[in-house]
Order: sequence, then structure tokens, then C-alpha cells
Amino acid sequence: MPPVDGRGRETALSRFLHKLELHKYVRGIVYGGTDGIITIFAVVAGVSGASLSTSILLILGVSTLVSDALSMAVSDYLSATAENDMKHDQEREIGREYDVDISRIRQKLLKIFHSRGFKPEDVEVLANTIIKDRKTSIDFILADQCEDEESPLKSGCYTFISFMLFGFIPLVADIIIANAGYNLVSANDTFLTACFFSFVTLFMLGAIKAKFTNQSPMWSGLQMVAIGGVASIVAYVIAFGLSGYEPSKIE
Repeated sequence: MPPVDGRGRETALSRFLHKLELHKYVRGIVYGGTDGIITIFAVVAGVSGASLSTSILLILGVSTLVSDALSMAVSDYLSATAENDMKHDQEREIGREYDVDISRIRQKLLKIFHSRGFKPEDVEVLANTIIKDRKTSIDFILADQCEDEESPLKSGCYTFISFMLFGFIPLVADIIIANAGYNLVSANDTFLTACFFSFVTLFMLGAIKAKFTNQSPMWSGLQMVAIGGVASIVAYVIAFGLSGYEPSKIE
């Protein structure tokens, strides 16, 4: 049921969000955004470490952003397709089990209700009621074993959009500088601005991720910032070390 407003009325926004079924794809959106921002921030750090120009950063950043977003979206699509295929296989297996030995299905239903804390007398009534209908029995057991089925296309699209939006954040400062003029802000200030935007966003994503991992939002946010920081430091140091390297010419 879609969310309602304070007076119990369904709002246009709530209907729109419910139609999008975002609750099924929040995890992919969070992880897609996290991967996007860390990947592009590492590119920004590497370019800064090598003291390359803003134009090179934009070329590398945008090309990496689009290609990696497409790659991750395709991977998410294939993963969701495989999960749905596995769920359908389980559904057929439960159906065959219902037709061959219905007592085993009843035992599974009893186990499910027991694990959810129902009273013994209620467990028997519920299991005996559900077992009468084949489809209801299969759906109930399947829902206990599997997560909600996702649309592979929607999953891939949400991942792509999330990766693009969050991955674009580390490039914001450099795009502003490119449009405003190179002499307005130093390169260090540009990099520090990118760090600020990236770390704030990583902390927010980490806090959201905590809802799925039962961690403290503060700890999860700091953990995400630490991961992004390590990735950027590694990229910066490697780029700085290789910035003066010139391959020897073969005569």
C-alpha cells in the first residue's frame, strides 16, 4: 500500500514513488552510487597527483563515468536476471514437492510459523488453512526463502542513474573551475573542494547503507569515508610517483 499523508490521504508523490517500486531497488541505488563516487574520486585524485590539467581530468572523468556506469548496469541486469531464474526454479521445485508429498510442504509451513513466534495452536490452524491451496502454499514458502522479485531492466537503469549522479559529484568542482576560469582558484583548492563534496556524500551513503547492515549510521558513514579516502590516497600516490616518468625511446 502506498504511503499516505498526515490525514490518511495518498499523495501524488507517494503514488509516483510506489509505482516506481523504489523500495525494491534502494540497495542497488546505494551501492551503485557508492561505487560511482569512489571510482571517479580515485580518478580525480590520480589526475591531481600527476598535476594534469582540468581538461584532461574532465575527459578521463566523464569517459570513465559513462563506461563504468554502463558496465555496472549491465552486470546488475545480468545478476537480477540470474536471481529471478533461480527463484523460478525454486518455485517449480516447490510445486513438484506439493504434488508428490504435500506433507513435506505442510512441515515447511509449520516451521515458518514456528520461527515467526506464532502460538502452537495458531501454527496448526494457519498451516492447515494455507495447505489447502497449491498456489498460496508455493507463494508463501517462496516468499520466506527469496527476496521480492526485481525487474532486471529497472534494476540496471536505477544502478546506471545512481552511478552517474553520484559519480558526477567529484567532478563538480573542476567543471565549475573550467567554466569560471583557471586563475580563480588554485589546483589544490579544486582538489580539496572535490574531497569535501565526495566525503560528505560518502558519509550520507554510508548512513543510508546502515539500514541494510544493522550498523550504526555514524560508524557506517565513517567506514565509507575511510574506504573512499584510502582509494583516493592510493591513486594520488601512484600518479604522483609516475608523473615524472618518461619511457626510454627505442632507437
